Amino acid sequence: MKYGVIVLTVMLFLGGSLAAAGTPTDTPATDLPKVVFSHVKYEFDKVVDGTTVTCDFPVKNAGQGILEIGRVKTG
Repeated sequence: MKYGVIVLTVMLFLGGSLAAAGTPTDTPATDLPKVVFSHVKYEFDKVVDGTTVTCDFPVKNAGQGILEIGRVKTG
């Protein structure tokens, strides 16, 4: 459950960072970045305390603009 909250926090942060960057008024909508994730949730099985677990969340820019991810933090 704790790891699910971390994943959700990262996803919300990434979405908020992209929205907070704003859209310049002189940039056509076709020139904007568009973030695409192959999956947005991962359910970890039971984990023994002290064990390191990982899950990759590939990020793809499906838009024409430059996609910048300024900060990522976990919960």
